[in-house]
Amino acid sequence: MAEVRQAVSFPVRSCSVEECRGDAALGPGAVGLGAVAVVLPSKAGMLRELLAPGAEMVTLQVRSVPGSLAEWLPAPSGALVGVASRWPEFLKFARTMLVATGFDADSLLLRDAREKGWQRGVEQASAVVCDVVTAEELPRSVRAIPFRLLAEVSLAELLGLEASISARLDPHGSV
Repeated sequence: MAEVRQAVSFPVRSCSVEECRGDAALGPGAVGLGAVAVVLPSKAGMLRELLAPGAEMVTLQVRSVPGSLAEWLPAPSGALVGVASRWPEFLKFARTMLVATGFDADSLLLRDAREKGWQRGVEQASAVVCDVVTAEELPRSVRAIPFRLLAEVSLAELLGLEASISARLDPHGSV
């Protein structure tokens, strides 16, 4: 959500797939109101079933982990690497991807930023892979590697959609 907020000027709010079921902006009669459902690929099928016919939905594409961590590959042996986020899915995803790209599972220091004292020990890591929000909360002495989840193509799609909605809302371009 933070990455979407950074990309567009329109208001952005989040809700679970289930919360979308009763959302007036996305439910029956919502077409043309300017609301657009934005979803990660793993939830796209469930959300499409809940949305009103004709409701706009954008399925975001995620970045390649090896491409984003190219400077760290091949994985340095013996390096302690932190992973920190408030989002449990990010922690699980990051751990899986780092192990798949060659990092030793025992050399990963996972920190749930929702927990009190989560920053304890992160300064011992060579670097901390984190989301863009958590990167701002790390001590300055820690090398943060913010992993932007959204692929550039998705950010471009959101900007194009924003321009399209703006044109529909004000077809004459007046302020």
